[in-house]
Amino acid sequence: MKILMINNLYHPHVLGGAERVVQLLAESMVERGHRVTVASAAPGHGTQTRQVNGVTAHYLGVPKLLWPYYPGYNPKHVKLIWKGLDSLTVGMVGRLDRLLNREKPDVVHTHNLPGFSVAAWRAVKKRRLPLVHNLHDYSLLCGRSSMFKSENCEGQCLGCRLYAVSKKGPSRLVDAVVGVSRFVLERHLQYGFFSGARHQDVIFNSCEPRSDPATRARKVAAPVRLGFLGRLQPTKGLEWLLEALRRSSFEQWELWVAGAGDARYVDDLRRRYASPRVNFLGFVPPEELFRRIDALVVPSLWEEPFGMIIIESYAHGVPVIASRRGGIPEIVEEGRTGFLFDPESPSTFLAAIRKCVDEPECAAQMGTRASEKAKEFSRHRAVDRYLEVYELVRSGVLVSFQNDTSTRSGCWKG
Repeated sequence: MKILMINNLYHPHVLGGAERVVQLLAESMVERGHRVTVASAAPGHGTQTRQVNGVTAHYLGVPKLLWPYYPGYNPKHVKLIWKGLDSLTVGMVGRLDRLLNREKPDVVHTHNLPGFSVAAWRAVKKRRLPLVHNLHDYSLLCGRSSMFKSENCEGQCLGCRLYAVSKKGPSRLVDAVVGVSRFVLERHLQYGFFSGARHQDVIFNSCEPRSDPATRARKVAAPVRLGFLGRLQPTKGLEWLLEALRRSSFEQWELWVAGAGDARYVDDLRRRYASPRVNFLGFVPPEELFRRIDALVVPSLWEEPFGMIIIESYAHGVPVIASRRGGIPEIVEEGRTGFLFDPESPSTFLAAIRKCVDEPECAAQMGTRASEKAKEFSRHRAVDRYLEVYELVRSGVLVSFQNDTSTRSGCWKG
């Protein structure tokens, strides 16, 4: 099968989990014998093509002055221009048209579309190609892609409604929509997106651990060693975590923080929460953190669509204490692979920590069960599921065009 994937970024331009998920899926499809091409944006001019682990990657150039992803170079006016270009579908459409004509894929799988815009869907359906779209975030609904502004948005503000209006109609062109969690899928359906999709599915992200350490039987004792791993930014909840620990009367804890973020924000956190029990490691390989800790804390304040770091923690035999936000409750089994807490009630978080210390055998068993749970998120299982979706839309699109009908019905396979 010839598969074309479209994502705003691709290796080596990696900012978050979506880029890693797309790369792992593309390379896994190649291992199965399929021919995979990826189209993404990149700083530069024209289109550059290279082979990346068997995947043909086409990088469609964006002028460097308008490239908003350079570390430390993300001024507001560049962001606004980027969004304007995205909404007006300037620059990418012609090159994507030529790429579609040349590749003639059997199915097109779109992911995050900033830089391409939903014009990519029109280009695909103009050629009557089967079209699958993956929901990794809220970028179709919200200009910030998070539906979070100091707190979670209860609905779309006027600005986001105006931003999303040009995307909602074209979403009817998509044959199958896949959410990385039921939460992110239902959020889009709630706002009337993908009303024409014949197939609606939930396929959890897969994870390929960077190492394969033997699962350890962990004997937890005070002080309990907690870890935080990820981008150091307000929505991830690190400041909430530090404040909850500082205010707690429970003092038998250590916190190891791994990750990077805006230098001023990180320096401010270091200054305000300076303590011998708080250790900022900076950017380190995940396995270095997992070797040190008894439990990973995922204190996300925003409605996290999935939580890739949770699966990576499982793969290292480390249980998770996570906020009950977004898609996170779909992958954390309360009392079996970790604990869930409400960020509005820090006492629920502190109760989970105390339970780890008071019942060390339980914490050790959770680590073992977490390691077993990680197997459910194997890339092979994800590939099987996506291939099923591809075959469904390929046969469905052909039937639809032969019958010249636009009648569609949703079905769940998640």
